[in-house]
Amino acid sequence: LELTCRFTWTENTVCIWDNRSVIHFAIADFYPGRGLGHERIMDRIAIEGDQPH
Repeated sequence: LELTCRFTWTENTVCIWDNRSVIHFAIADFYPGRGLGHERIMDRIAIEGDQPH
């Protein structure tokens, strides 16, 4: 089974995923040098709970 999610970042976009069960591959299409002028802000959240599968 292969599941893919891809979307275009727009102002105030929020993306959340669970790294315990995901392989993340970011497409570098957000750099200001590409003429977009966007700032990328990332926060990491760790939640205590069950062990990953």
